[in-house]
Amino acid sequence: MYRGESGRLGGSATVAVGAYVSRQSKTATPINLKAAKYTREFALSPQGGNWVMYEMKLVKQ
Repeated sequence: MYRGESGRLGGSATVAVGAYVSRQSKTATPINLKAAKYTREFALSPQGGNWVMYEMKLVKQ
């Protein structure tokens, strides 16, 4: 986590997604997706005594 000069807070989390099969509809051809790792970067801003997420980005590793 880090805090910027504006008081906003930012950080990141590593996310691992396992392999899975997806379909657009019941009759669509299945799509096989491989396992992948990502970093989820986010930014928070204080508002009314709470933290509000105002930005989020997914970066594939």
